[in-house]
Amino acid sequence: MRVKITTYGLLDRTKSVQVVPCEKEGDILRYSQRLEGEQAEVEVHFGEIVKLKSRSQVTSLLVFDPQKESKAYIKSELGNMIFSLRLLERSQSSTEWTIEYQLLDQDEVIEARKICWEFS
Repeated sequence: MRVKITTYGLLDRTKSVQVVPCEKEGDILRYSQRLEGEQAEVEVHFGEIVKLKSRSQVTSLLVFDPQKESKAYIKSELGNMIFSLRLLERSQSSTEWTIEYQLLDQDEVIEARKICWEFS
């Protein structure tokens, strides 16, 4: 199976498209992709709570929970950081998953992204 990952940077108006092999088991997707110039292992859980985890030089875990405040946990050589997340859109079908969100630092939007995963 392959996944086409389209990532939109909504603040800087960028678009990135990658097609990579993947493993999909129910609501869990695993794949490797180039992020910020380096290879990253990515795992997406697209259930009631959506989790995006990537591991490379920087490890990040984004948790979108409809029952409580959503958080982003980032671990890098600069240390550990925690940011708030605002979920703007979430859709799921058998052939495509989409999520749009904002990353906040003290209520200021510092990143806005939309990610679409299309399966083939």
